[in-house]
Amino acid sequence: HADKSLPEDPTLDKQFAELEIDRIVDQRSRELEMYIKEKRDRQAAADKAQQKLAQ
Repeated sequence: HADKSLPEDPTLDKQFAELEIDRIVDQRSRELEMYIKEKRDRQAAADKAQQKLAQ
């Protein structure tokens, strides 16, 4: 069973902080968010183009 004294996300536990690793994780998280947004935007543009072609 899980110990309730530990944070849900171990990366948030300051006891295990690693500055360089934390920076990399933050950078990768931002990159992933940007990728997801770009993919969503590309899909929206493709949907809009498809809708125009269907008219």
